[in-house]
This record gives sequence, structure tokens and C-alpha cells, in this order.
Amino acid sequence: MIVGASYFSENQKEIASKFAVSESSVSRIISKWDSNRDVSDGHRSGRPPEILEEQKESIQEFANSGSCLSIRSLKAQLKLDISNSSIKRILHEMDFNYGPKLREVELTPREKEVRLNHCINIRDNHGLNFGRILFSDESYFKSNYVSQTCWQKEGTRVPRGERQSDKYGYVMVFGAISKEGKSKLWI
Repeated sequence: MIVGASYFSENQKEIASKFAVSESSVSRIISKWDSNRDVSDGHRSGRPPEILEEQKESIQEFANSGSCLSIRSLKAQLKLDISNSSIKRILHEMDFNYGPKLREVELTPREKEVRLNHCINIRDNHGLNFGRILFSDESYFKSNYVSQTCWQKEGTRVPRGERQSDKYGYVMVFGAISKEGKSKLWI
């Protein structure tokens, strides 16, 4: 389409604006077409990956075991001699993402029932009159917090490990909001 637009004597700035690409991209595409009559990317430099199929399968098997993964632990446990970027690429192909372990609240059937009844009670007694409802929450911040991050399958939750000791202490913060505004933060 960009090449076709260039034949209709549109300048590169207009073409870039029309197709929402940079002017340098338009220039590169037109140059490729003029020299090769082709706009596809040619051979790229760099060494091709040398991953054996059995290495890839062992990464996939280990990743699907449900444990929290780090590249370092994966390489050590599987005794892999491949680059970190190759392992990352394989994990991305398997829909794994790197991030914090997700907290999952596991409620018993009784706790679910109590929460549902509480919400029904609020709905029935207060309706949509939020003027009488106060939302509050608290959170604490640890001075020795270590982020628990790992590679995990998209949409799954890896349970958090044991809690760390509180030998360095923490700060608890409490606040609330309502239709009237917000409370001050209590520390």
C-alpha cells in the first residue's frame, strides 16, 4: 500500500501520516521496493539459535509443573547450556510472563456465604444510597520486603511462599472513603 501510494506522487510525509508510520519506515520500504521489487525483510545477522528439541521439551515440562520459575533455577536444575534470552523466548512462546506471584484468597463455602449475605444486606437496607456507606482498607509496608517474582503461565496463580520474618518491622496504614470524601491516613 505504501509503495502504491508512492506511485501516485504523494510525498513521504503524507504517506507516513496516512498509514500512521514514521517517515523513515516509508523511505526504507520504498528503497527496498526500488532495489529488489520486494519489501520483505531479508536475512538477519547473528547466530541462529542452537536449541535442541529435547532442551525445549525439558523446559516446557519443567515450566508446566506449576512451580515458580526463575531463569537461574531453571538452568541449574535442568543443567542447560543455552542463553537466558533463548529460555525467555521459549517461555514467552508458552504464554508465560514474568511478574509477582499473585495472591489468591481461598474462601471456604461458609466464608463465601457470609460475604454474599453481607452484600445482600447492604443492598437491601441501603439500596443505591451510598451516602451512608464508608469504604475502608488497611495495608502494611515492610522494610525488608523482597519481591516474589517468577515466570508463571498467563492466567494462573502461583501460591506465595512462606512469609518472611518481621524482624525489621513494618508500618500499617489505614484509610477510608465515602461519598463525603476521604479520611486522613492513620499510620
